[in-house]
Amino acid sequence: MSHGHDHEISNYSRAFAIGITLNVIFVVIEASCGVVADSLVLIADAGHNSS
Repeated sequence: MSHGHDHEISNYSRAFAIGITLNVIFVVIEASCGVVADSLVLIADAGHNSS
């Protein structure tokens, strides 16, 4: 008695697009907070994440 549990991602391009979108949102928020807080650390991390 066997049954499959296939959890493979069927559409990598959709998962990739979601990941890129979340990262861009995070970078924008982090850079904005860095500018408002005058924090070079946050701005540098936002630049690192965008690369």
